[in-house]
Amino acid sequence: MNNKRNILFVASWLPNRTDAYIGDFILRHATAIAPFANLKVLYIGKDDQLKNKKIDVQRQQENGVDIIQIYYTEFHSPFKFINKIVSLYCYFQAFFMALKVFKNENFKIELVHCNVLLKSGLIGWWLKTFQKIPYVITEHWSIFMPEDGFYEKQNFLFKFIAKKIANKADAILPVSHSLKKALIHHGFKPNKYEVIPNVVDTSVYFYKTKKDTFNFKFFHISSLLPSKNVAELIRSFLEVKKKYPQAELHIIGGEPSDLSLFEKYFNNSSIKFYGTMLYQKIPPLLQEADCFVLFSKFETFSCVVSESLCMGIPCISSKIGGPIDLINTTNGCLVESENKIQLAESMKWMIENSNSFDRKKIAEAAAKIYSYNTVGQRFADIYEEILGPVK
Repeated sequence: MNNKRNILFVASWLPNRTDAYIGDFILRHATAIAPFANLKVLYIGKDDQLKNKKIDVQRQQENGVDIIQIYYTEFHSPFKFINKIVSLYCYFQAFFMALKVFKNENFKIELVHCNVLLKSGLIGWWLKTFQKIPYVITEHWSIFMPEDGFYEKQNFLFKFIAKKIANKADAILPVSHSLKKALIHHGFKPNKYEVIPNVVDTSVYFYKTKKDTFNFKFFHISSLLPSKNVAELIRSFLEVKKKYPQAELHIIGGEPSDLSLFEKYFNNSSIKFYGTMLYQKIPPLLQEADCFVLFSKFETFSCVVSESLCMGIPCISSKIGGPIDLINTTNGCLVESENKIQLAESMKWMIENSNSFDRKKIAEAAAKIYSYNTVGQRFADIYEEILGPVK
């Protein structure tokens, strides 16, 4: 007997044919939920490479997750407002096409799990308004954080729609307490709030005894966007290097935002750049880390910190957003945002005291919180709370 609920998981971001990396953490949430529900994942996105047709439907299975990706071409005119209206029309046209697919497969939606308030929340709001189907929202978006400031700059219509969607939701599930606080500040009042973190694939990010080496290796992983503050991280590291010549900084991530700085240090033997890497290929490198360090200006969660903790690696982070939930005195330390002197001193302290951390215990504690099973069960509990037990 199948006693699982039929859940439509709608993702505003998801790895797709135009961007293979965006929203990979949302896909991992879907993977966590899959054992606990009859799950259909829906992603609707733009693809200007489409030819001879306006909408293209793709179907795939990934890690046991049934994914429907629907692409549409973007409308181009000199008028931005008209472009947005046409884009929204195409988005809903794709959504109605997906509903026909679900109907043909006898998949009766019991609850919608939206991921990122806009645009996926529009689908949840529509289904609740016209078909009385409840919806929850998992929120990741940094625009709501006060350090980002993007939401405050938006027009009345944007804020009005966002609040309508949020306040109609049966629950909002932000990935950190800092993000929850920001959403409340903006006047979002769903029926319920519950913080549920991002998930870590502990089959690849797990504890393994580290070999002793003479060099002390700091690791950093990010998109290298300005908000990640990598230039200042490098400058702090160079101060550390003056006292501890054995220190190294390993940087994994995308294109640098400050090319002149990165070109200046590219040939520095103590700073190693790896570029963008696949999720599964990072752990063998990260296994060499003595400490993971993050100096972002803001973070809603920080998957790279939770992944490092699941490997037992002590972490240093700026005291912002998600890392406040993740890091404590048993697994690392926090420094004041953009305080380069404090960061350098903490990195020095870590070189001197890293052996005081129990890496195995760090990994065990993190895995209990961020594993697929733990996070998936928490989502399943939310579904049952809203829908009631399966009869």
